Amino acid sequence: MQLAQRLAEYLAEAARPFDWATHNCCHFAAGWVRLIEGLDAMPLVPTPDAMQAWRLIASYGGLADAITQELGRAPIAPAEARLGDVVLMPLMSDRASVGISNGRVSMFLADDGSVLALPTLQAVHAWRIGAA
Repeated sequence: MQLAQRLAEYLAEAARPFDWATHNCCHFAAGWVRLIEGLDAMPLVPTPDAMQAWRLIASYGGLADAITQELGRAPIAPAEARLGDVVLMPLMSDRASVGISNGRVSMFLADDGSVLALPTLQAVHAWRIGAA
């Protein structure tokens, strides 16, 4: 099955209610990584609410550092992101979201559980998923 088709199917299945403990943006991206690489990139640490999630992120030194450490690879420039790569998008001065590149746009889990598209070039980091 082609990567684009796998991503489309994954995105269709991923559209369900946002939940800090079981279905937040990190779970969204980590599920994709698990599907493509078999790598469990989401630590089994409880994050029942936003405060606990941000404490976990802070323990890594920030969301970019958490992703880098859990994926075991350095980030790349968003302009280099390819279909299926993980991206980090700033949302506000103190918030960001992890998503999946679909080429020129990247897909993110919204608070209402829908999947929304934002321009990939607005991301601050990307990580290669799949092919080395």
